[in-house]
Amino acid sequence: MNQRIVRVFALVAALGVAACGDDDPVASGDQLSEVEVQALSALILSSGFEGTASVPVAAAAAVEGPQPVPFTSTADVETTVPCTFSGSVRLSGQATVSGDDETQIYNVLYNVGQAHQSCVEQAETGQQFELTSSLNLNVDANIVGATGSESYDFEGSVLGTVDWASEGRSGRCSVSIQYSASMTSATLSATSSGEVCGTQFSQEFTYGVEG
Repeated sequence: MNQRIVRVFALVAALGVAACGDDDPVASGDQLSEVEVQALSALILSSGFEGTASVPVAAAAAVEGPQPVPFTSTADVETTVPCTFSGSVRLSGQATVSGDDETQIYNVLYNVGQAHQSCVEQAETGQQFELTSSLNLNVDANIVGATGSESYDFEGSVLGTVDWASEGRSGRCSVSIQYSASMTSATLSATSSGEVCGTQFSQEFTYGVEG
């Protein structure tokens, strides 16, 4: 099994947002600016993917040696990942890897509950957020090719609610993020859209990928 597939999960965390205001049916507390919503969305994605990047490899580890016939392996996800400053992210669910080492075609289905527990992280803007959440994170990824020349197609979503606190303000709001992307060894092209804290967004972008 080609273990470089884990790169796809870390790269999904880079999906950003471009926002326009709207009402959140479950929002309460203080308001976030569009820039703050963008920062919060990136933290929600990155904290989930960074904590579970090795899970697909763990699922495939039980399959020893090249597999000339299709195989499927499932790994339970039950882990708590510390946040950068304090608190943690609790992850619970499953990752399933299937494929064929002869054809070098693989699929990864990744579905976990993601619960931030007083998790304090810092956005790229320098602003810190404390998060407590109840979210579901999923990915459906298809991988084709030998090491060094893979191509990836994947899509997924993050859904649920988050309580946030930052710079003396706090609130609760819903999270609904959908994304899809295609990646080669050199380029990632992605789209993301949805609504976070009553702010709708949609974005497309392409950027280079370091080997």
